[in-house]
Amino acid sequence: MSEQRTPLPDDFRPWLAERGQDAYALVWVAQESEPRGWADAEAPRAGETGIARTGADLTRIALQEVTRGRDETLRRWLQLDNGTRNLAIVTAEPGGLAEHTPGELAAQLLLDPATDEARLTDLLASWLYRRNAEAPQGLELGWIAAAAAWTCHMRALASYPPPLVLGSGLERAGEPLSAAVPALNDLADWLLDQIALRDAPAQQLRAVLEPDVTEYLRDRQADGALLGVSPVLDAPRTAHLAQARATVRAYTADVHSGREQEAQRLLDAFPAPARTLATSGPAAAWRHQSGTASDAVEALAAQRAATTDEGSTDYFADPELLHAETSYLAAREGQLHLIHDALGRLTFPGPTPVGLAKELAPVAAAQTQRRVIEAYGTLQRAAQVLDGQIHYQLQQPVPARRRATTGTESDLLTRARGALQHTAPADVPLDEEHIRARLQEAMARPATPQEPSPAAPTAHDEAHTQALAAGAAAPAMDR
Repeated sequence: MSEQRTPLPDDFRPWLAERGQDAYALVWVAQESEPRGWADAEAPRAGETGIARTGADLTRIALQEVTRGRDETLRRWLQLDNGTRNLAIVTAEPGGLAEHTPGELAAQLLLDPATDEARLTDLLASWLYRRNAEAPQGLELGWIAAAAAWTCHMRALASYPPPLVLGSGLERAGEPLSAAVPALNDLADWLLDQIALRDAPAQQLRAVLEPDVTEYLRDRQADGALLGVSPVLDAPRTAHLAQARATVRAYTADVHSGREQEAQRLLDAFPAPARTLATSGPAAAWRHQSGTASDAVEALAAQRAATTDEGSTDYFADPELLHAETSYLAAREGQLHLIHDALGRLTFPGPTPVGLAKELAPVAAAQTQRRVIEAYGTLQRAAQVLDGQIHYQLQQPVPARRRATTGTESDLLTRARGALQHTAPADVPLDEEHIRARLQEAMARPATPQEPSPAAPTAHDEAHTQALAAGAAAPAMDR
């Protein structure tokens, strides 16, 4: 049973130790009159007050109550925390006092098989909503304040509110993830973007829909050395990036608001390409000639190495984020291969293979159009992207790092654009008068006598059909 408003004893640590090993003290901690410069080894962790550190002034604390076990302690902290006063969680340790963050207790509870996860989620969502509702910043900034409180106190559990917690908190506020309130639109988008970073299908969807802007990103990275040149991304790819972002947000809002069917339809409409293990001939030809394509492949490899580097402190810090990032990289590799293969087929069309049947030559040629559609969605969208890339390459002044390659790059893109124009099927004008005349002619034609029923197959016909089927099923062999 909790002890409410117990007077603070003179020797606090031995008194708390007498309460038992599972005893926690919830104490209000007043601010120090003068800021203290902590040594690095003694600096409080995020969400701590530092009251348990060596030399801390214990006269700054007022005991709220003593709780038993992690579950009760976390529940009471979530109920009592008001965002205006520092509420610390303290235990007695052999060497003195120890302070715990509520996120630390929540993370430990999740490892306990006896924990009711639904109840824990509900408690966290209630606290998150209350932090929003009671934020002095008002409605527009309330969720940002709530998210900041989570980052401070719950980062040991998760660096950002999990979708279940956030979704439940928004339900209490009567707000869907895709907020209809104009003042919350930007904030809802920000929340959705944060959730999508840890959602693997959302990142795969992003990998498929986003156009390649490698040359723009490289120019931005080198912006400090460009003598005042500020690169501006072309309008078509800017619009496509906005479309991709909106689609990923729509999927995220659907999947985390109980609209699983709508979310699955989006994934089905834009399936992630399979990871390519071998580079095709057309893709290799394009990457050999295009500096931007080579940069894109190198940047992807560097990003994958940084993401999966076991020496990184973030490698095990956030498994959901790591999984989502690797899912994005795998899908992006496949998408880049589709793009480079399509551009290689347009720019460097290969000769008809020797021995290919004459009837298959048009089929082989049609694969170029099929691959362009796979990479860009439609031939029109492909034309928009190429027009935008050409426009970007020809911007003046040309950054110093691209002066030696811009001419070649723009020539390649122009060749691909010209080939794409010839790849598009010709539009056949619709002659309504001709169609009407043919229809009247057909209607005026007398009905033809009914054709006799086809003769039943003979035994010879059946035997011949069986022989053909057997030959098709048998392995190929020289005859």
